[in-house]
Amino acid sequence: WERAVYGALAGVEEPVLAVAESFEERAWARVAAVVNCRMAKGVAGEDVGEVGDADLVHWLTMSQDEDEGLARDVQNVMKYLALGMDAAPEARHSLLEIILCETRKNSEEWLPRFGAHLAILLRTVDYIADEEGWKLYEKIIEAYTQKLLHHAQMEEEKALRSGFSIPLRPSTYDLVATYCTALGDAALTRIYSELVKTALLSDLKQETVTNIELPRDSPKSRRNLCLAKAEECFAGRGEPFMNQLLSSCVDRVWTECLEDIEIAERQLGAGSVSENDEALIRSIEFLLHPAGKGENEALERCCFLTRRFVLGRRESSASALIQWFPHDVPGTVTEPSLINLRHEYDCWEAYFSALDAYQQWQEMALAFSVGGEPGDSAAVEKSRIDCVNAINAALLFESGWMEDIDPTDESPADHGSAAWSSTRVERVEARRGELERARAVGIPRLLVLLHDVHHGSGLFGDAVRVAELVADPGLGFADLFSADELGGLMRRLKGSMLELAEDAVREKETTRPYSGTLFEEY
Repeated sequence: WERAVYGALAGVEEPVLAVAESFEERAWARVAAVVNCRMAKGVAGEDVGEVGDADLVHWLTMSQDEDEGLARDVQNVMKYLALGMDAAPEARHSLLEIILCETRKNSEEWLPRFGAHLAILLRTVDYIADEEGWKLYEKIIEAYTQKLLHHAQMEEEKALRSGFSIPLRPSTYDLVATYCTALGDAALTRIYSELVKTALLSDLKQETVTNIELPRDSPKSRRNLCLAKAEECFAGRGEPFMNQLLSSCVDRVWTECLEDIEIAERQLGAGSVSENDEALIRSIEFLLHPAGKGENEALERCCFLTRRFVLGRRESSASALIQWFPHDVPGTVTEPSLINLRHEYDCWEAYFSALDAYQQWQEMALAFSVGGEPGDSAAVEKSRIDCVNAINAALLFESGWMEDIDPTDESPADHGSAAWSSTRVERVEARRGELERARAVGIPRLLVLLHDVHHGSGLFGDAVRVAELVADPGLGFADLFSADELGGLMRRLKGSMLELAEDAVREKETTRPYSGTLFEEY
């Protein structure tokens, strides 16, 4: 190695070749020796002449082992380097095209890196100034970043298959962010949104393996590292660009994970939150990063996704979304034009609070009925009161549950997020229809639950009075029931009415006049 150092400094190739282990190292040794020799002659005032393409290709070919199989296209790439910076634009474009082609089909790691660095060099010295060259430049950088991401993904997937997680490695995200810095807005957004999506999915897989969910602002998560690098490297492009970048990151996840509702409904079991749904939910946090101002869009997407989950019978996912969404965000959305969205979010909170309260009462009542202590009755009664209050709060929500406060408001605003709607008009019309369907799903269910909690607590008079809510023309609840749903509620009410009659008979200690006759069944 010491002889190799002296050989490199003296322009003698043999000592360097003695330690060279790859084509690149042997090629460098030969070309460096030629460069040193020509420099020495130039300093001495001798004529150094020209280095022809054939000479360069000859040196590179000599550096190739028979078993390395240097592709003919790569030889052409090296040959083009001999043209130097005075080459015509067509020659530089041809060079970049060959590099891009080889990068896409070649599995060796050095070529994509070499192509990216050469492209950056040409751009730095203003030799990529035309539109065609710029497109090639961006494609080469994108190809290299994809190689970096692919390599990182392969390592993580290999670890996950073995049942263990690997520690966070910031180098990949640092490299991609650095290479993206010199790209145009469109290419940067396309590449970096893919990086953030990959980081989120990787985080979720790691959480599955370790059974530890990282907090939303955890610096140990891959997605937060990506977003922090974005703020560091791209904030100079302005807040509008950062908002668009963060929105595009969400779009990239939603494009992949916003699957057909009917398909997901058949695949999921009760109480399940699929990996896709988890990714959809957690991607919304990108919009809440300090680098942008995405609270409005985050609220809109939260409501949009909740509607889709509920209407697709993925209620567990909808409940998980409402529980996960930061409850302080709606308070920061102060624009008068978004009053309907804030109201919708509050309605969903009230709805799932009612469902949670019902589940808690049901569990406590069941536990008490199978062997609870006498002192537990007070806790069960308190749970019943809380449940009734929560259900009534949702049913009688101010301005109406899932009814817009301002019917003339055309929320949601246009964020240009094509993954979940094409245009603002389409999104507005879709939302109106989904709210109507949500009322037809939520209101009948809440009324049935209200009846059941009264009936299950032995308060048959209160259970029967649920019919008054259904029949109230001012509330319009009866119109929301399908024929089957209304028939089911009527059967429940009939059962409560019979129990109420039985209570009256027991209290008066009398016998029913129709007892023992054919009228008894009525």
